[in-house]
Amino acid sequence: RIADGATGRLLQLSWGDHANGLYLTAEKAALATAEATPGRFDFQDSGWRMSGDGTGYALSFDTGGYSLELQATSRKPAVLHQGTGLVKLGPAGNTFYYSRPRLDVSGTLTVDGQPLRVNGAAWMDHQWGDVVGQRVGWDWTSLQLDDGSDLMAVLVWDPTDRAPFAGYGTLVSPDGSVVTLEQNGVFISPIETWISPAT
Repeated sequence: RIADGATGRLLQLSWGDHANGLYLTAEKAALATAEATPGRFDFQDSGWRMSGDGTGYALSFDTGGYSLELQATSRKPAVLHQGTGLVKLGPAGNTFYYSRPRLDVSGTLTVDGQPLRVNGAAWMDHQWGDVVGQRVGWDWTSLQLDDGSDLMAVLVWDPTDRAPFAGYGTLVSPDGSVVTLEQNGVFISPIETWISPAT
């Protein structure tokens, strides 16, 4: 039973240090209530916190194995996917979806008690809605290109035969102008596969 005003959320973290072969992940289901404040949000659940105002963000996470404190500032306006932010997922329903494709980030990652200063560029997605009906799978990617452009592309498919239900993409130029890519313009094909030795 979910109490009035409470929303179920799945929180996921993933951190990769490719140079040192370090890959950290964590996940938790959370039920939380949040007070609506125009132009701001502040969400926290047992050591994980996110807050922001649409331009600047603060994030802090403690998984027990590692912790992270980040500050992020958006360098580009929010981008509404499929032009209006309403994304159609075929038989799975519809969601709302926007991104902030370029954020300057800095902060501290602590692993095994050792603090590491981090900084760089980040990408933030926010997608929500009532996904109902048929189960789906998806392939998704986001890229920050060296010329200052940003690209997001996704294919949503039937898990039984991988036939696509929906595909869309968004290309953001360095000046912030947006081109929407339609389903017949989006192709995602694997070039390698990996099998987990654990599962």
